[in-house]
Amino acid sequence: MLFAFNKRSFLLLGAVTLVGCGAAASLPPENESFHLSNRVSEAIWNANGKEYSGLVASSGQVLGEDGNLYESSITILPPTEESSQINGTFSINVPDQPVVRFRAQVGVSSQDMDAVVFRVYVQNGPDFPALAEVTAVPDGRLDQIDADLSAYRGKHILLILSTGSATDEYLKNPAFWIRPQLILNN
Repeated sequence: MLFAFNKRSFLLLGAVTLVGCGAAASLPPENESFHLSNRVSEAIWNANGKEYSGLVASSGQVLGEDGNLYESSITILPPTEESSQINGTFSINVPDQPVVRFRAQVGVSSQDMDAVVFRVYVQNGPDFPALAEVTAVPDGRLDQIDADLSAYRGKHILLILSTGSATDEYLKNPAFWIRPQLILNN
């Protein structure tokens, strides 16, 4: 499917789920992964501290900047020239397993796009520690972001995926979280 939004286009192939909000997600058994792209509609999305009015989609397949098709992604399309940072907050009950990690590949949609900063935060009580950060540039390849969540095992947390401009200007083109997932015991 081809979507046009604010005079910009991007390619999404497969089923699309738009945003909403919901309850805490349950995780799979040991040694399996939990794909956040399946939970996009359960997340709460905001831009620059306000309700997000752009498009966030979970797509069956997306064309990465490296030219390959990927399953299980979250696509962020900024709505206006006012959005320099878009956050998705997922309510998660972290399993009491020895190792719990968040992992995704990240990338941008266009060779003429500025660099994009992808961050992973956790809210556990009043604290919002940043657990991982990657700056993706339009170089024709994907980058990996990885965060250790083992310190939060057995706890309820808010996992925040942040997508923002590296220059504090607005995001101009779509950015992708490809296969964003929690991985147990790996």
